[in-house]
Amino acid sequence: VESADDVEGQCAYLSVDGSVVAIVYFDESIREEAMPLMSYLSGKGIQVFILSGDRQSSVDRIASELGVDPNNAFGDLSVNGKADIVKKLQNGGEKKVAFVGDGINDVLSLAQSDVGFGFAVESGSSAAVEASDVALVGNDLRKVYYALEIGTRTMANTRQNLALAFTYNAVAMPLTALGFVPPTESSLIHSSSTLAVILNSMRLRSLRDIK
Repeated sequence: VESADDVEGQCAYLSVDGSVVAIVYFDESIREEAMPLMSYLSGKGIQVFILSGDRQSSVDRIASELGVDPNNAFGDLSVNGKADIVKKLQNGGEKKVAFVGDGINDVLSLAQSDVGFGFAVESGSSAAVEASDVALVGNDLRKVYYALEIGTRTMANTRQNLALAFTYNAVAMPLTALGFVPPTESSLIHSSSTLAVILNSMRLRSLRDIK
């Protein structure tokens, strides 16, 4: 039994009449969509941390395979332990922290984080989804990438629309008020700026095709 602590992965003990008769080991493997997600996050300059209740040796191995900084990999964590690290990373609001989880052990961390991504899967916890800000349907890590891309592109599009509207208000309206632009032409300019905002917003339809 003592040798079980030296084996990577998780293990379960089978006992009969109080005596251990077997030890079952469960190995953990990296999901195929994990590496592309890691590359995406790295390209965006996003730091990745692993917070897990699994043994530290297992967490270290997974971190090594994913290319996560060993100092950012934490194992043997309790429910409160995960939330405490999230709070520490936020550093009093100076940093924004997103948390991805799917179980009841992640509820506190999802609630503590600035943006919580909860997987809505059959095996997941409904409490985790309720505590999250973004519910990801299915059990595919690429959904995290989709959510980040949708959020990033939508915010960029919103800023562009605000710039278009502000340009009209800052230029066309004063010229109209001073008589340099006739009311009819001013109305056409206003309609054109509104149309430009609508057409620009329609570009977000391409988000349905992101891979």
